[in-house]
Amino acid sequence: MSAAFEIGVPSRPAAAAQPEPRCAHCALPVPVARLDRSQSAQFCCDGCRAVFAILHDAGLQDYYAKREASDRRKLAPEPSSRKFEELDEPEFRKSHCRERADGSLQSEFFVEGVHCSACVWLLERLPRVAPAVLQARYDSTRSMLSITWDPAAAQLSEIARALAALGYVPHPTHSTTLAAEQRRADRAL
Repeated sequence: MSAAFEIGVPSRPAAAAQPEPRCAHCALPVPVARLDRSQSAQFCCDGCRAVFAILHDAGLQDYYAKREASDRRKLAPEPSSRKFEELDEPEFRKSHCRERADGSLQSEFFVEGVHCSACVWLLERLPRVAPAVLQARYDSTRSMLSITWDPAAAQLSEIARALAALGYVPHPTHSTTLAAEQRRADRAL
């Protein structure tokens, strides 16, 4: 007789394995300590919870459908504690910003964390998250985000903090340092 079961004793059905809870933003596993069974959406970290709220508040929840369609590995955002105050200095504006005829300013940034088409889609909808932004265009061949904004509505540091809150840390560039920054990012990947 096998030790695995006894004849005449009803066997118990195997317990169905519960699916591992996944983060509603990045789809990584949610640590047990962060589970909140009273909520339908679970999050692996406060950064993902914040980005999820930002996207939903701005009506950009389509990001999740686009991300799934991109069939890329999902990465959790890296929260940044930077304040980006240096972007508001007159010297920075003089060397990194171009004034347009309508009084708006334009600047380019190398942006960390862009890894799929959903990221590009979200970056180009930055005006919905940071209303002072008039236009945002991402050039994937150069890994550059071009931002046009109204300086009377917000300082550039506020826009940079909005980008960082979404998980995309911006770095100002000069055309002479772009290649070096791209090499650094490639090494980091």
